Amino acid sequence: MARVVLGLGSSHSPQLSTSPDLWPLHGERDKRNRGLLATNGTPITYEALLETAPPSMAKELTPETWQARYRACQQGISQLGETLAQVSPDVVVIIGDDQDELFSDENMPAMLVYWGDTILNHPHYADAASPALRAAAWAYGPKAATYPVAAELGKHIIGCLIDAEFDIAHSRMLKPGRGMGHAFSFVYGRILNGKSIPTVPVMVNT
Repeated sequence: MARVVLGLGSSHSPQLSTSPDLWPLHGERDKRNRGLLATNGTPITYEALLETAPPSMAKELTPETWQARYRACQQGISQLGETLAQVSPDVVVIIGDDQDELFSDENMPAMLVYWGDTILNHPHYADAASPALRAAAWAYGPKAATYPVAAELGKHIIGCLIDAEFDIAHSRMLKPGRGMGHAFSFVYGRILNGKSIPTVPVMVNT
């Protein structure tokens, strides 16, 4: 039903869309984060995590290094968008994680394929308490928007995964007032660059 012509990958962290002068604010937010996990998956405090950092990490904490990292990331994101535009696919399958945005402990599928006719995006972080998050809000869509979904391809993917014995979940609608997670809106905002290409959102939980 479709042919894969390109694969791209990117983080969707707010830090990617925040100027380096605001990066320390992300660090301050991490200090207050009670959901940090150690490498083995157990809860850990910021202070305890900091103690595990190697001494060599100090060389990463200079304004010059941050500016170089920021430039490299912006160049990389631009290259992803340019490559996608050059290939000009008919459909984009977006695989991203849902960070308690649509899924909750009430129902937490491992993987879900969305195949409604459209999908809604609400602005992310515009009203966040953190100035750093508010500064990154532009990357996820400045206003609410509805995007087309390649529903038939989504249905086809679901059927193929079932045939391959994957326990795949599916959805054709979102709860009223809910929109896609920021892993997906980042792709629309920074890689698709406003192009309205039909997508198939594939959501994995965290």
